[in-house]
Amino acid sequence: MQSFAPGPTPGSERLALAFSNVGHSFSHLFMLLYPTVVLVLEQEFSMSYGELLALMTIGNILFGVGALPAGWLGDRWSRAGMMVIFFFGIGLASILTGFAESPLQIGIGLLAIGIQDKDRL
Repeated sequence: MQSFAPGPTPGSERLALAFSNVGHSFSHLFMLLYPTVVLVLEQEFSMSYGELLALMTIGNILFGVGALPAGWLGDRWSRAGMMVIFFFGIGLASILTGFAESPLQIGIGLLAIGIQDKDRL
């Protein structure tokens, strides 16, 4: 039996591509913002640059490891849905990380940002 459901229109495909490109840019921006912020955090937390930079290691690993399940889920479920999760998730994770008061909270926030960085849609 043939399906008569309408496929994506050229306009909707361009819009999806635009959101994907913005998301891709945001994911790199958010992952690279922290190494700059660390310069100020050294004085705030009395830790070295290297110690503070190490907090983002797990987030960076999850940034790469999350590519396969995110791509699979985008193909099987919904690319648009995954982009919505990304934009809301990266916003929430970034705001919560901004309120961090300890190195542990920063590490957890960076972990959440790394999980949300799904620019592979």
